[in-house]
Amino acid sequence: MAGKSEWQNHPHGYLVILTLLLVFLIVEDDTVTRILLGWGLFSGAVVYGREWAKRSSRKATD
Repeated sequence: MAGKSEWQNHPHGYLVILTLLLVFLIVEDDTVTRILLGWGLFSGAVVYGREWAKRSSRKATD
């Protein structure tokens, strides 16, 4: 995420997307769509965790 400003480089930006996915997952009735939204939520959480770990290691070395 090089070249982005500080607010764009912060992993909490992923939480906005994950919250929206969770809301749509709760509201949705179709099984296939729920599975796809659940998979998107899971993979987004994995990306968020990785970015948070990268940010923590960068802050620890600074």
